[in-house]
Amino acid sequence: MENDNGLAKLQLCEKNILRAFICACEKCGLKYYLIYGSCLGAVRHKDIIPWDDDIDVAMPREDYEKFMATGQQYLPEYYFLQNYNTDPEYLGCFAKIRDSRTSFIESGVKTRKMNHGVYIDIFPIDYYPRMNIKKFKLLLFLYKARLSAEFSSAASAKMRIVQFFAKIIFPNLDKTRRRLNALVSNTQKSDLTVIAFGTSLDESTIPAVWYGNGAKAQFGDIEVIIPEDYDKFLTKVYGDYMTPPPVTNRTGHSTNIIDTEKPYTEYMK
Repeated sequence: MENDNGLAKLQLCEKNILRAFICACEKCGLKYYLIYGSCLGAVRHKDIIPWDDDIDVAMPREDYEKFMATGQQYLPEYYFLQNYNTDPEYLGCFAKIRDSRTSFIESGVKTRKMNHGVYIDIFPIDYYPRMNIKKFKLLLFLYKARLSAEFSSAASAKMRIVQFFAKIIFPNLDKTRRRLNALVSNTQKSDLTVIAFGTSLDESTIPAVWYGNGAKAQFGDIEVIIPEDYDKFLTKVYGDYMTPPPVTNRTGHSTNIIDTEKPYTEYMK
């Protein structure tokens, strides 16, 4: 897969979106970090991971909300800042920047009438909640189950039961998304942060000082910002992160269509 020309085109498209995102952040004076596999790529490969098919960035909640409010005006017109306010059919409680000239149609949401262009993910970084943590985890699980019930991809029998009851408890999808967003957007500062929509809650619970002011790194020919203590960050998420995984584990998203030269609207017809 590493030598696949289609993957190379996809990665180039995503990196171009990243350039535009970074430029917008610099113009607005907003803070961001490459996280997860993108941070790993910057550290281990000095570029995107050769077999990776997405780019993940995160922003402190305050910066994230400012970008949601003003970021679109700093992006080229063919890039679309997608969240549940700008694209009601979109199910996520984090944002994406999509290239509307392209197609990245994932199997779980292929029937939804939303922007399906190639994208990068933008996650908000929130402070770890001060409320009862068991209650927090339960509500987070139920809200996410309600959202996942809208995906067309298959779930386990146990999860389908949970989704069934979650739809009964929370029948209104839009209210559920807003409740979920309110649950995690804790404005009280603490020593711990969490990315509630990324990996598991335990993996994404990070001391705020690990992010710090960020560290500069190379991502191909792009200078990027990664967490200041990226070694601790990557070790928390991946363990021995400098050792690449077996070839059989080098997988990407489950997609129906990836096309960097044709807009998703052509396929949605």
